[in-house]
Amino acid sequence: METFTAFLLAVVAGARRFAHTSLLRADVALHGLLGITRFPVDDTIRNLFQRFGQGQCQRFFLRLVELATGAAAGMFFRI
Repeated sequence: METFTAFLLAVVAGARRFAHTSLLRADVALHGLLGITRFPVDDTIRNLFQRFGQGQCQRFFLRLVELATGAAAGMFFRI
């Protein structure tokens, strides 16, 4: 859970690459605020996303669109 939280924080902070997440590793105040004892390195975050295949990402995205629009994603995208 901390790995995904670190990824989201990096995106909110403006990270455009996994390597940019290392900038947040030095922010001790942020770690204390979130209760994170060890902030993951960029390789850890990258490894998290390498676990997912294209099919899993596509199903997740389609479901996300359905939730956001209240409609079946098949109406907007070819499956």
